[in-house]
Amino acid sequence: MRTIGDKDPTVRSYVVQAIEKIGRKAYIPYFISALNSDKQWERYSATHALRAMGKDAASAVPALIKALEDKDMWMRVNAASALGYIGTPSAPALPALVTRLQDPDETVRNTAAYAVSIIGLSLQEDIKQLSSSELDRAVSSLERALKVLRTPSLKFRQEAITSVQDPLTALQKERLTRVKSYLAPSPKWRVNYPKTHHQIWE
Repeated sequence: MRTIGDKDPTVRSYVVQAIEKIGRKAYIPYFISALNSDKQWERYSATHALRAMGKDAASAVPALIKALEDKDMWMRVNAASALGYIGTPSAPALPALVTRLQDPDETVRNTAAYAVSIIGLSLQEDIKQLSSSELDRAVSSLERALKVLRTPSLKFRQEAITSVQDPLTALQKERLTRVKSYLAPSPKWRVNYPKTHHQIWE
């Protein structure tokens, strides 16, 4: 923990690798605490470590959401990047990341866009495990993100737009499938009602 803030990037890299092998989740509370450090390098190091942990750092998502509002531009960048690498567990961060799509700093905006797209792809991969409420929230957030990404004045690249549009389309399709399945009449219903009712439904 003392060495993770070493000035030498090679040393920091080896420290992160060591933590990964030891048992990464045990260190997450320390990294969450470091996000509030008065020392800039400690905050940066904490976000880098959490990013390296990926989904294992799920419990740090609330703290990283808060870090998205940091006055330090690079801290916002690092927090957004870490959230992206955490993937599906970062779904609750989507509204905050959508806000950062309009950040005054271009680097923050682009990193937030990347994070949104990565989380969207993760949600698409885990689509069958999502509850209906989780699916609804994800679709709503990605729709808002897409609207911001298409704002001409923000000048997002087409690749950024497409990377959010594709998973959104998949999630919307899944939601529609679930709605149709929920509303579809049962075989017993179809037997008991006149043919005209079936035609109306179809």
